[in-house]
Amino acid sequence: MSKIPETAFDSNNASMIAFTVRTETNSVVEQANKMKHLLENNTVSVFGIDSALTIPVTRLKTHQPMITYQLRSVRFTPAENEEMPTESAPYFSVDPVSGDIRIDPMLGDYTEGVFTFDIAAIQQRTTTDSIQIAHIVKQVHNVKLPSLLKFIFDQNAHLLGLNLEDFKQHLCNALKAESTMSDISVIFGTPHVYESAGRNRSSVCFHSLRNGIILGQESAISTLSATLNSGGTLSRLYQIFKVANIEPCIEPTRTLSSGLMISRSALFWAGFSLVGILILLSFCLYACFIIRYKNSLNIKKASLGNLFV
Repeated sequence: MSKIPETAFDSNNASMIAFTVRTETNSVVEQANKMKHLLENNTVSVFGIDSALTIPVTRLKTHQPMITYQLRSVRFTPAENEEMPTESAPYFSVDPVSGDIRIDPMLGDYTEGVFTFDIAAIQQRTTTDSIQIAHIVKQVHNVKLPSLLKFIFDQNAHLLGLNLEDFKQHLCNALKAESTMSDISVIFGTPHVYESAGRNRSSVCFHSLRNGIILGQESAISTLSATLNSGGTLSRLYQIFKVANIEPCIEPTRTLSSGLMISRSALFWAGFSLVGILILLSFCLYACFIIRYKNSLNIKKASLGNLFV
């Protein structure tokens, strides 16, 4: 049996294939360690009638060095029509693992205003060495009912949900374009169906701030009203997004005249009940008439019988 001759590799020979085996250890872990930390900064949380509460999720295990969060300071700015309170607000705490702000529900009884939190993100390098890797600023807006307004849109709630982010961005750009309103910011709530007779409308509550100070309803309406700013950028923006009106977020107590308004279904059933009562009354009257008529015939028949006896 002859031996197979040894053939040297020729890179120009298409029939020959060369391959290289490369081994890497713990490449996934190494890439994870090189990733930068993603920290949320300049976030705003609204504590009020239209606030949305979420359940925080905390990562318990990580290949990265431990990161903890420490609250450094809290600054409070009262609303436009409020005064600086003398007592402190012990209603907050910072989760050392996730950095989330925990809020005591008793905050609702405190003065309306904006809380600004300075939070430090600390990375533990060793058991004895740690450094601050980020400075985080978060806000909590304690908003009361008199400061809440709502935009009324001539479109249903589903369509408003699709267009709301565009409306927010265009409204922000329109406010920045006006020198008298460049310091105004608007914080929106969740879209809702607007209860109106015979119209498919939606609404979204909001509150506005000037230089970080929550504005009252009068100041907010005078700033954002299309009637008071006719011919400007806001008026054209409201026409594009079909903004019909600006109202208080919660409707005031209905008057006697408006309280008499009832729905179509209630009117239908009321009319149906009235017709049923009329039919029943007519049947009773007819039955009484038949009985009395029959009795009168019997009396006449008896009297005629007595005459021929």
